Amino acid sequence: MQKVICLGAHKTWTTSLTQAMRMLKFKNCPETFWYNSLKIQNEVIKENNYSSIINCIKSGKYDFFEDSPFNMGTIYIDIFKNFPDALYILTLRDPENWVNSFIRWSVIKSTVMSNERLEFAYNARLPLKNHKSKLVAGYIKRNQEIIDFFKLNGGKLLMIDFEKERNPWQKLCEFLGKPEPKTVFPHCNRTK
Repeated sequence: MQKVICLGAHKTWTTSLTQAMRMLKFKNCPETFWYNSLKIQNEVIKENNYSSIINCIKSGKYDFFEDSPFNMGTIYIDIFKNFPDALYILTLRDPENWVNSFIRWSVIKSTVMSNERLEFAYNARLPLKNHKSKLVAGYIKRNQEIIDFFKLNGGKLLMIDFEKERNPWQKLCEFLGKPEPKTVFPHCNRTK
């Protein structure tokens, strides 16, 4: 099956996209690949060594990859160099909605999102409420960098804002070349 990599930041409907991809019979790489491996985290964050990520994608065990570490920093450049024919999805969200949700989520996930990981992924530190404008600027800048990268290098990039999209199944399935399920698009992991 075609490899699909989600580059969207946390709290941009990536969990909902993962559920949708499962409904379309994609096998997603579990979050435990990242969160349960200090070795991989140290390689990525401290050494800028992405070989474990590339090997995971090459392994053939999974065909969909989202959230950490696949959406962090500029890892997408190395992934693209190794998988130029993969499909890439950039999930987007209104920056103000995103930052408010991200800050609420970071309080819940504070044990998972250490300062070291936050600096690597978002150039920010805890408590995030003190870095709101920096987070928004970084979010906008990173999304634009991804868009510019794909414009320059080719590749198949779907940009989708699930909050605004009237028919997310249609847009997603058209991009993936899959038939649309006859069910409501999932909305998971709401942070209130």
